[in-house]
Amino acid sequence: MTSEDQQSSVTVVCGLLVTLSYLGLLLVEAGSVRRKNVSTVFTRGFTCFSISVVIFWVCGYAFAFSP
Repeated sequence: MTSEDQQSSVTVVCGLLVTLSYLGLLLVEAGSVRRKNVSTVFTRGFTCFSISVVIFWVCGYAFAFSP
């Protein structure tokens, strides 16, 4: 495994950890609101996450993985 492969692997693992922590915080937020508002919290959270993924794919991917 080359150094570049190792760096890419670490970057992907760290990205997955950030994603899991975001989902965990979403669950904490859903647990702190009334039952009728949980769907709103999840909808807002997943919408925000989806927009963030698209923006990273459009802009941030080139900065993160460019030579």
